[in-house]
Amino acid sequence: MLILAQGGDHASTDWDALAAHVRRLGVNRVVVVGPAPMWSPSLPEIFINRYWDSGADRIAYGLVAGRDALDKQLRQRYASSESVTYVSMLGRLCDADGCLAVVPGSNPPELMAFDSAHLTPRGSVYVAGHVLRSVLLAPK
Repeated sequence: MLILAQGGDHASTDWDALAAHVRRLGVNRVVVVGPAPMWSPSLPEIFINRYWDSGADRIAYGLVAGRDALDKQLRQRYASSESVTYVSMLGRLCDADGCLAVVPGSNPPELMAFDSAHLTPRGSVYVAGHVLRSVLLAPK
């Protein structure tokens, strides 16, 4: 199994061609992870300046526009793909109240990202267990 992710420009990557290439090399399954939530300015700056004492775990303020539309486009494109399994980070980390900014259960609050989008170590563990686990364990 090969898990692929990138910071941006997901729509211009030919995931099908990449999957075909690595399958010829012996990879049996290709998982593409979609865009992660991204904040501007950085999540730490937003959280400290606006949400530190709020108890909020989801933040909509500062989310970079357009990533949800890109995610929707990719979900539709790969919904019935035979070559790529698409995983929507936004679909699993975001809702009408915003995107998960704090690792659930952390006290003091530990942020999901240490800058605008890169996951913290505990954020990565959370994503592995709550976003990727079911996809990785599912038969294909």
